[in-house]
Amino acid sequence: MPNVPSTNNYDALRDQNRIPVATGQSNIDASQSLPFLLDHVTGRVLVDATGSSGTQVVNEVVSGSGTSWTLAHTPTTGTLALYANGQRLTPTVDYSLSGANITTVLAWSAGTLLADYLY
Repeated sequence: MPNVPSTNNYDALRDQNRIPVATGQSNIDASQSLPFLLDHVTGRVLVDATGSSGTQVVNEVVSGSGTSWTLAHTPTTGTLALYANGQRLTPTVDYSLSGANITTVLAWSAGTLLADYLY
């Protein structure tokens, strides 16, 4: 079923500074529409697949300090986006992940790391 702008909740939705630009159809549940989002900072097109891939966490303040951190949940493989002072960190270069535990290369103050992920 096509997504008609006047009948969906994506028309004016703007969440975490991501702007919905289109919708697609889930390959797992054909009755489910998935919004495609545009990240205004990076220009990346993102897909919100929370309905079929788990629960989405956005802007979680990661617990910890220094180089030792812990997420509230264990993220689904490949879904973690980790940020320090607004800059996205690169996996294996800036941090390592084991279950819900993160070890960063650089030491950060408590409250500095934010995470987006699915679990």
